[in-house]
Amino acid sequence: MFKNTEQVREARARRKAKQLGYRLMKSRTKNIHMNNFGDWRIVCDETNFIVRGFLFDWSLSDVEAFLDEVA
Repeated sequence: MFKNTEQVREARARRKAKQLGYRLMKSRTKNIHMNNFGDWRIVCDETNFIVRGFLFDWSLSDVEAFLDEVA
């Protein structure tokens, strides 16, 4: 099913975010620059407002910690 622990963590974080009314977005950029650091962002599903990670600057660990804090 999943190839490695990183994918498992991503899937778990996405499920938890969905339960809390958020959506996780992973940067698809290949070139990291000042407006996109190549990591994660959390978006509110209802308002489509970026909650955390405006510059895709949150690591998966940061995302997991935020979701644990909000839950």
